[in-house]
Amino acid sequence: MLPRLLKQGSEARASLIIGIIWALWHLPIMAMFADWRSGVPFLTYVPLYTAGIIGLSFVMSRVWLIGGGSLIPCIWLHGLVNAVGGVAFDQRLWTSRWSAEAGTVHFAVATAATAALLAVARRRRSTKPARTQ
Repeated sequence: MLPRLLKQGSEARASLIIGIIWALWHLPIMAMFADWRSGVPFLTYVPLYTAGIIGLSFVMSRVWLIGGGSLIPCIWLHGLVNAVGGVAFDQRLWTSRWSAEAGTVHFAVATAATAALLAVARRRRSTKPARTQ
């Protein structure tokens, strides 16, 4: 889907569309299993998760482009997020009153920050003058 969307518009637009679709894809499991959302109330979890997944979509799009269109780095990153995210953002690691939402908030902020850093790095690379030898 990403290559087709990139032909029709910008990387940001493509990433946003894929992020929304990706979040909708996970909506049934979010609704059915409170354990999957670490006990966070559904109406709290959905917007936070959606923000995180949209951020992750921006990161994945950039990784795909950096990887020259290879899915291998994207598959690896998705597996890493699934493996580490379930542990790093587990509510049992947080002890404050808002601990149930902490993991989801951290995920959303972390992916948005990563996407922003990748966008800044991309802009800096594209504005540097080419070296001549």
